[in-house]
Amino acid sequence: MQEIKSLKESNKKKISYQPLCAFFITLLGYIFMSVVCDVFPFGKYSVSVSDLVAQYAPFLAMFRNKLTSLSEADSLISALSYSFNLGLGKNFMSTYGYYLASPFNLLYTLIDVAYIDAFVLFLMVIKLSFASAFMCMFIRCRKESDSKIWPVLFGVIYSFSAYIVAFVFQIMWLDGYMLLPLLLFFVERFIKEEKVGGIVGTLLVLFVSNYYIAYMVGVFSFFYLVARLYVEGYFAPVKKGLKKIGLFILTAVISALCVSFVIVPVGIDTLMSADKTVSGTTDNLVKYDFLELIDQFFMGIPGDFSEVLPCNFPFFFISLLVTILMVIYIVSKAYAGKQKIVHIVSLILIYASTAIHWFDLAWHAFDVPNWFWHRQTFVFLPVFLIIALKTIEGIKKVTNRELMVSYGIIIALLFIDHAAGPMKNQDKMFLYNLVVLSVIFLIVTLLRKEKWHDQLRDMPQMLPVILTVIVVFETVYLAPLNSNNVATFTVYSGDAVEYIDSIVVMEDLGNISRELNSMNSSFRAENERIENYRAKHILAEGEAMYGNFHGVSLFNSSSNKYLHHFMKQLGYKVNFNYFSQSYTYSAPSTDAFLSVGAISSQREYKNAKFISEDYNDCGFKLYANPYVLPLAFSVKKTAADFDFYALEKMEENKNYFRFQQEWYQSMFDGFDQPFFVEIPTDITGDMIVKNAFLYNPSDYQTMEMIEKLEKQSLSNEQNPSSEEKVTNNDPLGNEPDSSTFEKMYYRLNENVPMIFEYKFKAPDTNEIYMNISCRNTLNGTSVFVNGVKISDASEGTFYSDILRIGAFEEGEEVTVSILSDSKKWCYLDIFFATFDRKAFAESFKDIDTSDVVVNKVSDGYVSISADIKSEDALLTTVPYEKGWKAYIDGEETEIGVYQDAFIMLNLPEGAHEITLKYVAPGLIPGAIMSVFGVISLLVFILVLKKKNNLREK
Repeated sequence: MQEIKSLKESNKKKISYQPLCAFFITLLGYIFMSVVCDVFPFGKYSVSVSDLVAQYAPFLAMFRNKLTSLSEADSLISALSYSFNLGLGKNFMSTYGYYLASPFNLLYTLIDVAYIDAFVLFLMVIKLSFASAFMCMFIRCRKESDSKIWPVLFGVIYSFSAYIVAFVFQIMWLDGYMLLPLLLFFVERFIKEEKVGGIVGTLLVLFVSNYYIAYMVGVFSFFYLVARLYVEGYFAPVKKGLKKIGLFILTAVISALCVSFVIVPVGIDTLMSADKTVSGTTDNLVKYDFLELIDQFFMGIPGDFSEVLPCNFPFFFISLLVTILMVIYIVSKAYAGKQKIVHIVSLILIYASTAIHWFDLAWHAFDVPNWFWHRQTFVFLPVFLIIALKTIEGIKKVTNRELMVSYGIIIALLFIDHAAGPMKNQDKMFLYNLVVLSVIFLIVTLLRKEKWHDQLRDMPQMLPVILTVIVVFETVYLAPLNSNNVATFTVYSGDAVEYIDSIVVMEDLGNISRELNSMNSSFRAENERIENYRAKHILAEGEAMYGNFHGVSLFNSSSNKYLHHFMKQLGYKVNFNYFSQSYTYSAPSTDAFLSVGAISSQREYKNAKFISEDYNDCGFKLYANPYVLPLAFSVKKTAADFDFYALEKMEENKNYFRFQQEWYQSMFDGFDQPFFVEIPTDITGDMIVKNAFLYNPSDYQTMEMIEKLEKQSLSNEQNPSSEEKVTNNDPLGNEPDSSTFEKMYYRLNENVPMIFEYKFKAPDTNEIYMNISCRNTLNGTSVFVNGVKISDASEGTFYSDILRIGAFEEGEEVTVSILSDSKKWCYLDIFFATFDRKAFAESFKDIDTSDVVVNKVSDGYVSISADIKSEDALLTTVPYEKGWKAYIDGEETEIGVYQDAFIMLNLPEGAHEITLKYVAPGLIPGAIMSVFGVISLLVFILVLKKKNNLREK
């Protein structure tokens, strides 16, 4: 009983103000950085950069709108697992599980959707402040000295590591970063007291918040446990250590079971939405060399954001103090023993797990990351901090010689980095490191001093404070500014207030869309996306999610790849791995099919009815589309037989305009008159080429190559079934890697771009469109109309495009320029066409939409009344994916799929009531597993409690 009492008293002593200090120092540090960097709401600039703009922030807006509209859902399960605001519509689970499941996100429902920048900054700061506090708690339980300052300092610098400097915009990773030290804190308690409550609670939040990062944290915590049990002697006997490991694994498994209602459907959707791109493995077994490694332990990240982060090196840096202490630890004999052996082995394994390709890939769940490598690096930072803690606690045992050797090693490495490493030509960065290293090293050396002059007798108490101030200044201020082009806070993406104004415009578009829905049976709305058209910083991605309307565009790793493959055939901008597809042009044909009733654009648009300009002076014009089909309509039964992917097989005359005409003819009667009218070449003239020359390598061959081709041709004639295997970079499509019909232009002067230009007079007042066709993906391509950019495509990213050039007065001069900074620019065909509104309207009015009525639509639920003729089928623009069920007159029926993309139903002739319902695959089994997990957890806790009671007796 006396032991229990002393243990309780010991626990009371553990309550400390230190984590609170770490929390508020970090909070103030980030507010200070926000003020210095002029970040909204403390300044004018948006903190949103990279994928935070394109994905994470828009998803937050969508989630907020979803939560606030759940009361209107027809089926709660369907509404929770599906969203019509994820592009054309998508299973919501993988997006929720990866991007949105953090409990902190619920706070966004209390804030105006337009103030996304302020909320994102709040998320960053509050999560990292908690991370600081939790790291302080962890360091406190690992310290052996009476010092109160080191846990606070190490907690603060953990929240300002190089990993955070670069990756803080990855707001969905921050929960794992925050919870890692808390989990390690509870692992320590588990080792000493076998208490699992804290581990269970932390794992539950961790698994729900982000399964991907939870995987990394979980794996590391297991390795940490094994290492700690070894150091503490729990493997003598082995059975004792294995018992603790088994109990930890059981705790983790039961915790995961409890949240299976999230993990199972999220995992299934993630697998079903997996990248279809064929990715080759790296040729390099070792991903980076010694010079690149040593640079990661100095202050500053040299390079540009768009150059560094796609294939970044691991961000190991925490502070120069930690770097110094780690070198001292390795050099000095004062730290010999079992613990040092474990630490040295850990450092070697850390290097191997990031440098060796296959080990690094294992940390990423064997899935090659799209950008942002070494995401697991943050789990190693506690190891560096523990080593630093042990070093500074035993610094008085280190000899002067060992200190001098350590300083010499660090300075030598710094000079090598500056002479031949990534820090080369970064003189200011080198000097900052040299000066701060020397100052910190001097103070660390003085910490060893035992005797001071009477006038300096307070120095032992003052030195840790001085060191703390310098290190905090270094990590909070100097390190980010030395990483200026990579640090999230210093990569200015534009004026936040202008961005807010443009979000309000998209909300207006959403309101217009809802009004039009009841008038013309439309379902969707969109903003025509144009690259860098206005001087103001305005919303350019995720517009539908902010405006709470059903859009077309989507950039999401969990996108419906087959749907985006379909959209590619319509000439929208679709990227090579089908993660992204954008609404880059307005046209009555595609808008009508996709039920786009309201449109905004930064340019004049003649094919829709002008409503108004935006009231916020952002440059948007709002339009109502007079040609629109509802979400479901009848088409000819033979429509499904149309070869929708024929364009991908073409190596010449790859005409996206002619294709749309044939597509409409396959669905409806009466579209005999072309609505896209091609502009003949005698009007457009020949392409004017500047700074480039046409070169075809096949014109210049060796005799060996010619003989091989002749043999191959003869072999194919003799055996028609024998075909040469074609490697395809597009696993969903049929486009070849090479084409004999492709024109290849090579750049002459590298100081100026290649220019391919057409100059002609507008044949009439109709909208003019251009189709650039390529064999696979376009080289770097920017398109200008009369000198103003309307489109931009990065190298090897996007497939063939349709672009809206604009409407002009008849006879007006039009100059269309294609600029490319690539070494070569390749294309198959370029076509121009006008859109004949009268011809389209004449044919469109004959489409009978009265036979199908869409009664009700909500997320994951569609109710339809239809009176179908025998020769017709019911086509919807509800994207098909597993989880949808169709009911005809109350009876479940088989779902048909139109062109691998949309739900299509062959109905018996006559009147019918149709219901479509969506339940995410795995949601129901996951819920059952969760119930089992909760019961198991209760039994587990009762058994442990009984066991602990018996032990106390």
